[in-house]
Amino acid sequence: MRIDERDVVFSRMARQPGTPAYEDYYSRHPEREELDRHMRALPPLGSPATPTFDPEVSPVVDGLFTLLAGFHPLADGPIAPEKMPGDAASYTAWAKKLALAAGASGAGALALTPDHYYSHRGRRDGQYGQPVTGFLPHALVLAVPMRTDLVGQAPKASEMAATVLGYLEAAKVALALAFAIRQAGFRGRAHIDGLYLMPLVRLAQESGLGVIGRNGLIITREHGPCVRLAAVDTDMPLLPGAPDPDEAKIIEFCRNCGLCAQRCPAIPNEPWPGNRPNADICHHTWRKLGTDCGRCIAHCPLTGWQVDWADLGSAPPGGG
Repeated sequence: MRIDERDVVFSRMARQPGTPAYEDYYSRHPEREELDRHMRALPPLGSPATPTFDPEVSPVVDGLFTLLAGFHPLADGPIAPEKMPGDAASYTAWAKKLALAAGASGAGALALTPDHYYSHRGRRDGQYGQPVTGFLPHALVLAVPMRTDLVGQAPKASEMAATVLGYLEAAKVALALAFAIRQAGFRGRAHIDGLYLMPLVRLAQESGLGVIGRNGLIITREHGPCVRLAAVDTDMPLLPGAPDPDEAKIIEFCRNCGLCAQRCPAIPNEPWPGNRPNADICHHTWRKLGTDCGRCIAHCPLTGWQVDWADLGSAPPGGG
């Protein structure tokens, strides 16, 4: 079932009373209007009115998110007329090698169907309600590490700096790959912060990049959940990966640990797997704190823990 981007909490927070998009959305979802109005009235992230405000960090976060928005026109573009010779195996190896050289810590390929894409766009009023079309057959999902020293200070403002720096690195890798793919004669479209046409966590798991943990984030072998994602969809033939063969180990680890659920009201304790984090509670917590929190990453024992997943059975429950 395709997800409607209009339902994503970031899209809902972008709705402004009195606009056609606002009236359309809440006429169809009146049950969400009161909560959303309450959250929208709270100070924005990084505001001086929030308890975590840091006057040195706020300009960095605001400036880099503005920079990221400026990258959006570069996400797609003209394609060179000559195709680079090769086959699916060589193209996949080439794309992954470039992604890692550009700064990704991991890259996974998958075959796409329309169900992988959002059904409708929702982040900006000018695109609100537009059906997502232009499906491409393949994608490479990219992970870049965040700085554990900054994430470890969650929920302070420095953690939010780690987030935007991670998005910046992810955008750099995705744009480099998209430009190179287009120069190789294929369509290459970057999906970066604020410009996603598909939810990336599911794609990351299907590509073999990692496993979705109790916190709803992708857990990678290299950096646990301390990563940010981007993607490039393309008509370049790619060999799809497969879910990680040790997926059951991470699921069992998260079942025994539960430390993120102890630190975050949005993450259900039980039962798991099955219940996902509540995005509304998560965002409400962000707005009260003034940062994107990050405690579920900071307190995950797999953050910054370089361990062979075969050894996870000996990891202590409860993050001890």
